[in-house]
Amino acid sequence: MKCLLPALPVVAAACGAQKAKDEIYRPSAHCVTVPCGEGRLLYHTLTRELLLVSESEWAQPPTELILRRFLVPEGFDDAAYALQIRHVLTLMQPKKGSFNRFLIFTTLDCNARCAYCYERGCRHISMDPQTARAAAAFIAEHAKGEKIKLRWFGGEPLLNRKAIDLITKELRGSGIEYSTDMISNGYLFDSETVQTARDLWKLQKVQITLDGTEEVYNRTKAYTGAVNNPYERVMRNIALLLYGGVSVQIRMNMNAENAGNLLTLAEELDHRFPDKKNLSVYPALLQSYGAAPEPFRSQQEKAICFDRLQDKLRTLGLSRPVPLPRRPSLNYCMADDDSAVTILPDGKLGKCEHDIGGGFVGDLERGIQDSERCAYWKERFDLPDCKACPLLPCCEKPRHCPGLHETCTELDRRLKLKSLRESILAEYEKEYNHSEACADRKNADAEPC
Repeated sequence: MKCLLPALPVVAAACGAQKAKDEIYRPSAHCVTVPCGEGRLLYHTLTRELLLVSESEWAQPPTELILRRFLVPEGFDDAAYALQIRHVLTLMQPKKGSFNRFLIFTTLDCNARCAYCYERGCRHISMDPQTARAAAAFIAEHAKGEKIKLRWFGGEPLLNRKAIDLITKELRGSGIEYSTDMISNGYLFDSETVQTARDLWKLQKVQITLDGTEEVYNRTKAYTGAVNNPYERVMRNIALLLYGGVSVQIRMNMNAENAGNLLTLAEELDHRFPDKKNLSVYPALLQSYGAAPEPFRSQQEKAICFDRLQDKLRTLGLSRPVPLPRRPSLNYCMADDDSAVTILPDGKLGKCEHDIGGGFVGDLERGIQDSERCAYWKERFDLPDCKACPLLPCCEKPRHCPGLHETCTELDRRLKLKSLRESILAEYEKEYNHSEACADRKNADAEPC
């Protein structure tokens, strides 16, 4: 048996070692197993420990697997214990009383007209200079000396670039350490903007959505006042960002209408961007697509299309497994994170980027006022399927999340488990390659016979 990743110290301290008794044991519901060349990988989603065991060790488990909680007594309530530990870890989490993550809506206006946009019909307001200065002052006051992370959002945030310039200049003048990222359609970038983004905004990453190849993309985005070919312009701007040292994450919005076309887009991205160091691509399922969306005929068809695209992106090197987390999962997103807040163009404060029509928790002048609304975003799913789910300890889905449609489907769980297994294998391969490299170096340094 070999430990590839140790248990998280804070979780190990909360759990303690399990005593081995003379009773029947079974694999923990939170033990995810993955076959590998040397036997079997065991990953505990509560403790985050990763072990490599031989098939004989798994067939006749050593006592060590009981002590490390990979095996539990037959009548053990895995779900209740995981929730108990989560509660303990939440209580142990220090209350900072500061914010270090801010999502800033520079505007609710947009130059694209995507039929699936959840902001359709909202009032198109933009942040004025007075509000931008107030936002910078609020950020500086509540950062409490910490380095902060800003995310520019919209609408299309670059439609109000002046607000971004103003806020970052104010923060820089106040000596605040910050970095930023952005959700954008990418259309309004140019060489000068990329340079300003890198030097003043300290932009590290931009997420850009692509709905398909040229014809599909241009039809879906339906840009207002577009000149020439928007698709080619966005592709050029992706190249400008990458060349300028800004990472780009491409989101592929997938539905039955464009599932096949996205496979072609993946090949085109591979051809256009051979150097993928700062480029990543991921697929995302849409609930609707286009003015008259064509639904998948079944959950199975949806899963097959998603898997096919994900596998294509992996094969081309456009997508890589997510590293296994090395900290407890206590927050799903900024909505249930006490250190995060959204700032709307009119100065109102919120907790969720999708919650722009009401339910605000305060404003720039008075700060957070509605503690009940903040608590609302922390409510968790409590579904029958959760009790047997191996992902329960690392699942923090808020019950009221607009993007989760108030449920957790079998497809959601299957896709997340597949992603987790890929991450487990990637960690093993990293360790395996490291061991082989060490052996090669040792052999190279050995005295010749």
